[in-house]
Formats: sequence, C-alpha cells, structure tokens
Amino acid sequence: VEIKGYHYNINKEEKVATLMRYTGSSSSVVIPNSITYEEVEYSVTAFHARLFRDTKVKNRIKKVSIGDAVTSIGDYSFEGCSSLVSITIGKSVSSIGSSAFSGCLNLTSIIIPNSVTAIGSYAFEDCKSLSSITIGNNVKIIGNKAFNYCLSLKAITLPKSLATIGDDVFWGCNNLKSVTCLAEKAPVSDSPANVSKSKNKITLFVPSISIDNYKGKDPWKSFDSIMSITE
Repeated sequence: VEIKGYHYNINKEEKVATLMRYTGSSSSVVIPNSITYEEVEYSVTAFHARLFRDTKVKNRIKKVSIGDAVTSIGDYSFEGCSSLVSITIGKSVSSIGSSAFSGCLNLTSIIIPNSVTAIGSYAFEDCKSLSSITIGNNVKIIGNKAFNYCLSLKAITLPKSLATIGDDVFWGCNNLKSVTCLAEKAPVSDSPANVSKSKNKITLFVPSISIDNYKGKDPWKSFDSIMSITE
C-alpha cells in the first residue's frame, strides 16, 4: 500500500502496518501512529530497518518523527543519514538497534524516552555534531562503542537504571569532560576495556555511597578521576 510516498505492508487480521520504504520528496518524514486504508485503521507499529534504501532520499532527510505505536528502532535504521538534524522518538520504542544512527553527522541533540530499555552497539557512532544526549530513566543496557567518536559531546548522564555497559562506549569522544552515572551499583561489563578512552581526561561522577564500588570495577576504574556527584 502506497500513501504519498510512504509504502506499507498491512496485516488485515491484526490491523497493524509496517512502513517498508519512503520515496517521497519531502525532507521531513513522519511515521504516523496509524493509517487508514479502505476505511480501516491500521496501527503503524514498525518500520523497515532499510527505510531509506535510495541514497538520494537518505541524504535529503533532515527531520524524522517516529509515532507512538512503533516499538523499536532496528539496526542501521538511519545509518548514514548525513543531513538528519532532528529526530523525535515515540513513547513506545523500547530498543534502539546497533548502528541505528551511525554517521548522522549533523544530528545535534537527541532525547531518548523513558520507554527505551536498551541502546545497541555503535548506535550513535560518528555523530560528530551530537552535543546533547538525554537518556531516559529506564535504560538498562548500553552496547559497545555506542557513542563512539561523538566529537561534540562534552558531558553525559547515565541513568540510575543502567545495569550493563559495553566496552569503549566513549571511545574517541575527545571533548568529553564528564560522565555522571546515577546507578548506585556500578554497571557491569563483559569486557575490562577502557570505557572512556579518548585524548582528554574525563571525570566520572557517581553517588557518594558508590565511589569505592566504581573504583574497584572494570571498566569504571579506568576513568582519570572518580568523584561524588555532590562535590
């Protein structure tokens, strides 16, 4: 089903639709909460990971709004959308896939809603203009190198809910000066690799009762200094 450049697969039994491809001319893409086809309403619960297959379309997209019925952002969904400057994530998205926003060179800020529990590996790799990241308070997992080479990032706060963190999450974030982790128990990692490796010194701020816990755990002990949030 094609509606103004939006191509959908519909499931008539479950009354849901998946956005498969966008071929429209607008630089702004809106993934709606629902569509109406033959007088029947279908909830748009998903979109294809290769939504922007056409390179010309991919390079033109500047703004994307994801509807509140969508439940996940798949691997590579917006990879290489170099003109993307604004993304609004719907309130039902629970996961952000690997490399989902990798190479979005002009994306400057993002708000990850409270519905999200997992951020995949390389999710925001090479988002060189990304200077503001707000992570919702239910994220439990952050994958390997999730914020790799976010060169404009100077500070970030990780939520209290965080339980697992990958290796080299801030690799190459050469302007990052502080990381605040609100989790009272140091999130675990499968790898002892340096979570903060970059050219500059980074201070880790944690709850005052948790300093010794962080200082004794990989990968957190690799930070240049660990201080109380209240200091």
